[in-house]
Amino acid sequence: MRTSSRATGSASAGTSRRRTALAVLVFVLAVVAFDRIFFTALQLAQPPVDRRSELRKKLEGLPDKRQHRMLILGTSRTFEAVHPAYIARELGIRSYKEAFQGKGPRYNYEFYQLYERVVGRPKWVIYGVDYFLFEITSEQWAMDRFNMRADARGGGQMRGGVLLTLANKPTDDRTIVRALEALQERMVVPSGHQFDAEKNPADMDAYLGPDVYQPTRREIPVTFDPKPFPPFPGAEGRYFARLLEQWRAEGVGVMLIYTPDYVRVHERNYEHGKAVACFRRLIQNHPNCVFIDYCDPRKFPLYRASFFEEGGRPIAVNSHLSKYGVVEFNRLFIPDLRRFIQGSEQRVDY
Repeated sequence: MRTSSRATGSASAGTSRRRTALAVLVFVLAVVAFDRIFFTALQLAQPPVDRRSELRKKLEGLPDKRQHRMLILGTSRTFEAVHPAYIARELGIRSYKEAFQGKGPRYNYEFYQLYERVVGRPKWVIYGVDYFLFEITSEQWAMDRFNMRADARGGGQMRGGVLLTLANKPTDDRTIVRALEALQERMVVPSGHQFDAEKNPADMDAYLGPDVYQPTRREIPVTFDPKPFPPFPGAEGRYFARLLEQWRAEGVGVMLIYTPDYVRVHERNYEHGKAVACFRRLIQNHPNCVFIDYCDPRKFPLYRASFFEEGGRPIAVNSHLSKYGVVEFNRLFIPDLRRFIQGSEQRVDY
């Protein structure tokens, strides 16, 4: 009887374990299935804005096209650092800025082809380069303007993993934000002018930078993983090289600039010297190009928190100048830009 009772108990325990294992397996499969469905839905939810015709219309609507002698390209770091208003006020030169988040070298290459056809060839180009320039790919919402697919979903190389939504969280977050913004635009009745520097060239001309981050009293000590420099050509570096070759052939003066990083980001990007050497090497056979590194504590106070949008934040993986930092930056940048314009046909060692 005892043997039979033990056997029955063992069988019951075994059945219970199998049921538990089966329940866990079903739960895991359900989570993975939901992740794939939600991930696919996010991929399809990219707001279909700013198609080719709308971008062309934006460029065609520029007043006094021949007066736009300078073109400004780059990512969000350049968007926050280089401003047409300063250039117009100090140098009397009209410039067009296309720099914005999500626009990698491929976007800039395709944009320049369209810009040259519609607006004309600029005399000078300011291109803001970044530590991560050869790591990023242009986001899909941006490549939609040319009816092209990005090299990978959402502009960032799609990462694999068990849970794709979690693996691609930064891209997914931007997709959700843009979808909500598009929904808000449809639901909210505009009252007066709605400021949008990305879509409205007049707003871009007037924009002078963001406010500084206000740190709280209790700041968490900063911790980060050191980031090596992503080497050329990376994801879209070939398009960057094509632009350099095209500008050399066309005789366009090119000023590559590396804008300042907040000290915490500068310390994280520990191979900054390698990045500088890479950019200098890429233009060594381009007499129309110069490169200036402003991310140098001997030139710019990288430690000054009020000069950066992320200044004082406990964790910072990217860096953007605040409107106060822009003022300080332009004390260096404008004189260098003036020298570059005056001697753009000569190589200048900065």
